[in-house]
Amino acid sequence: MKTRWLIRCVLVLSAAGLASADLVANVPDGVTGLWTFFDLPVYQTAAIGQDLVGNAMGTGLLGPDTQIGTLHDPDLYTTNKVIQTRNYNSYLQVNHNIGANGGGSLTNQYTVALDYRQTQANPQNSLFNTYIDSPTATEPAELRFLRVGDEGFVSTIGSEATGYSTQTLVANDWHRIVWSVQNGVDGYFRVYVDGILFLDAPGQAIDGDYALNNFFHMFTGAGWSDNWGICGNLMTWNRALSGEEIAPMGGWSIGDTVEDSPTPLLFVPEPTSLAILALGGLLALRRKQ
Repeated sequence: MKTRWLIRCVLVLSAAGLASADLVANVPDGVTGLWTFFDLPVYQTAAIGQDLVGNAMGTGLLGPDTQIGTLHDPDLYTTNKVIQTRNYNSYLQVNHNIGANGGGSLTNQYTVALDYRQTQANPQNSLFNTYIDSPTATEPAELRFLRVGDEGFVSTIGSEATGYSTQTLVANDWHRIVWSVQNGVDGYFRVYVDGILFLDAPGQAIDGDYALNNFFHMFTGAGWSDNWGICGNLMTWNRALSGEEIAPMGGWSIGDTVEDSPTPLLFVPEPTSLAILALGGLLALRRKQ
């Protein structure tokens, strides 16, 4: 069985050498982490990067199919594994593997992408928290949904520090949410929902509230502002992606249509990413046998 599995590994990695001319990679380079929850119930396992740290996350649910591959092998694997986030005593700690950049002693340029659906209709819901401890940071900074009106799921996205979007989204639909951060005088804090720019805020201070230490937190915020929801895929980059790079990653909403599955994620076939992605798919396959 072990020999057969190793042969299958070699075949998958060899097949990656056959290019497909009609495909375009839509995952920009610089990825430092990818978490697809393919190893459930051990939800912390990373496909790329370091394993997550967290507690008390529900792991018994299946979500929409997400296709993940490369230009050379677009059907590398499909995942429908998701985790459930809760409104108390639960969080994910993401070790992003970026390091100091952007002219400071902390991480000042980065991008995070999240496939997410909120399931509890509360006034606000924290998605991201810097959990910062810096002499120049005043408090942990967040990204959150803010409900419009007294009930339902129609929400804006942003924070008190960055302001909130004028556009709204339906938070209990699936969305691919990407925030691109470049701290400093000429920087920005930009949030994209399904490839569309929702919030374009000025950059924050170098090593300030929106800088990162070695990790950040997901699904926890000040004043117990996190809520029930479902998380699909999570990714990090070591730089602030541009709108032109983020748009092709798309998401679920295309115009007025909400798709059943998100835009596939196709990586540039970098050797490290390719090998780990292939291994992740094969491990999932092996567990089913």
